[in-house]
Amino acid sequence: MHLSAPFIQRPVATTLLSLALLLAGSVAYSLLPVASLPNVDYPVIGASAGLPAQARRRWLRQWLLRWSGSSAASPASTR
Repeated sequence: MHLSAPFIQRPVATTLLSLALLLAGSVAYSLLPVASLPNVDYPVIGASAGLPAQARRRWLRQWLLRWSGSSAASPASTR
């Protein structure tokens, strides 16, 4: 006797069983707890930099020397 023999002999019972399983699966699927979006803590990146006035002037002077090609840059020329 094969596993499929009772299902072949009783097609109405087989149809009712498959409909019952389909209904039970639909009910179980609708009861699953599913969130639309997951609760996630997104990382926050912060950066800060502080330069005293002298360091800023030194940086500006070095930048002007590098890009202007001159040998000296006066503070008056940076205004």
